[in-house]
Amino acid sequence: SIETALPALVVPILEPCGNSECLHIFVDLHSGMFQLMLYGLDQATLDDMEKSVNDDMKRIIPWIQQLKFWLGQQRCKQSIKHLPTISSETLQLSNYSTHPIGKLSKNKLFIKLTRLPQYYIVVEMLEVPNKPTQLSYKYYFMSVNAAEREDTPLMALLLQQFKENIQDLVFRTKPGKQPRTSPKRKLSDDPCPVEPKKTKRSGEMCAFNKVLAHFVAMCDTNMPFVGLRLEVHLFTGTLDPSSPYTMVSPSGRAGNWPGSPQVSGPSPATRMPGMSPANPSLHSPVPDASHSPRAGTSSQTLPTNMPPPRKLPQRSWAASIPTILTHSALNILLLPSPTPGLVPGLAGSYLCSPLERFLGSVIMRRHLQRIIQQETLQLINSNEPGVIMFKTDALKCRVALSPKTNQTLQLKVTPENAGQWKPDELQVLEKFFETRVAGPPFKANTLIAFTKLLGAPTHILRDCVHIMKLELFPDQATQLKWNVQFCLTIPPSAPPIAPPGTPAVVLKSKMLFFLQLTQKTSVPPQEPVSIIVPIIYDMASGTTQQADIPRQQNSSVAAPMMVSNILKRFAEMNPPRQGECTIFAAVRDLMANLTLPPGGRP
Repeated sequence: SIETALPALVVPILEPCGNSECLHIFVDLHSGMFQLMLYGLDQATLDDMEKSVNDDMKRIIPWIQQLKFWLGQQRCKQSIKHLPTISSETLQLSNYSTHPIGKLSKNKLFIKLTRLPQYYIVVEMLEVPNKPTQLSYKYYFMSVNAAEREDTPLMALLLQQFKENIQDLVFRTKPGKQPRTSPKRKLSDDPCPVEPKKTKRSGEMCAFNKVLAHFVAMCDTNMPFVGLRLEVHLFTGTLDPSSPYTMVSPSGRAGNWPGSPQVSGPSPATRMPGMSPANPSLHSPVPDASHSPRAGTSSQTLPTNMPPPRKLPQRSWAASIPTILTHSALNILLLPSPTPGLVPGLAGSYLCSPLERFLGSVIMRRHLQRIIQQETLQLINSNEPGVIMFKTDALKCRVALSPKTNQTLQLKVTPENAGQWKPDELQVLEKFFETRVAGPPFKANTLIAFTKLLGAPTHILRDCVHIMKLELFPDQATQLKWNVQFCLTIPPSAPPIAPPGTPAVVLKSKMLFFLQLTQKTSVPPQEPVSIIVPIIYDMASGTTQQADIPRQQNSSVAAPMMVSNILKRFAEMNPPRQGECTIFAAVRDLMANLTLPPGGRP
């Protein structure tokens, strides 16, 4: 057709074709040269077309044929752009030349299902005889293997064509009713019905590939349910249970989770290797459930018709693969419960779910790696995945998730000089880290304070460990009047030296830290009396005193005055010796001798 005031030829590329999808050929009035325009086509291709057409006008025919397939690909991409997919014209496959995928037309589109990354929908575009402005489409379902490394080419496994009459299933109507007539869609003899759309703005695609959109949405939505059906051995009639072609069950490892015998282990059922009963030789190995943080060892016997499980590759998207969980298993994952493997008295009063403990431990491990690089600690390279190793002047530390439960972060301490530390002191340090530092409520500032303690000189750290022991095992000090708690973050009731929640350990020429003392004897129904004691230790003189911090106006000064007097009297009666630390001795004396006035509150 001839349009506009300038000499122009409008060539429809692919029916139905809107104005923006037509090739416009203009004639320059000054030079007489042809100028081409097609919305969405890159300028380099347009320049090549112009040069070729101006040299020989007959070359426009093969160019139009190429544009037809290009436009078909663009329509496919536009039709599924709202769905979780990644489209590409090429796909590197190691067995491309020997696999049936290599025998398809060169004009095809690979559509990766991002939520099922081992599966593709392949669209093959073919010429329609005697219809130069139409294309026929064939749709295939393809599975690929999981490459061991990122740079390893994929290998095609299953390739199965969707039914030829699928458009009848997509557009079918209820029996006895005529299909609704609408100007929006006209079913013709085109083997791939598309729905013409009113062009709302220049450049909008005018045809919607409804069949392709249906395939993608159907696979993305229903394939997890197909895997679930196989998991629970439920047959719906789509495959006869007596058929000689057995669909491989995706749950290669239905083991039990540690600590929860009633929770069946997760299995990536949606990865469904071996979808095609017509080609059982192409079944891919069953993925292992090792990417799950709680995957355990299998206690069930694998069926004889199932291939052995294999390790999942270490890839960044491995954790995005869906897994099957029963309602009871999900309930246990989200139900607050005591921390497994810990004595109830050591686990703390904050209950959280197993999932929260796992996620909290993982994020604390990442915080620790960042904190080590900022502090005066030395990070050690480790070949073990998920393990952080670092060292101080006297200790070598290893931090990793608990191998039994994956719900706690554990510290293993090895002294550089074995004679400086007793085994029970190291055990107290490790247990304090697991229960008080890296546990709920999972605050990074507790890690900052603890790493500062680790960086302290050995004699100071040992005294702090003795205080930690009094906190973890208060029943072992029956002669003391108070229980002690090492504050790693500044509590709200502390003197206003810094905002609450900030790290409560400062280590320079002097050491500042906070202790919370709770009175053991209390008269019901009164709550036990608790006071916050800021302690400052002078490394030069070796004295331990209460930090002189101004108190809030409405707070009592009786308890701080008594604490200060007891610590001063201890310093006078016990002058520090060279190389010794007085922190623990002074704190223990305070816990034994501090007595508040009857009925008095701090």
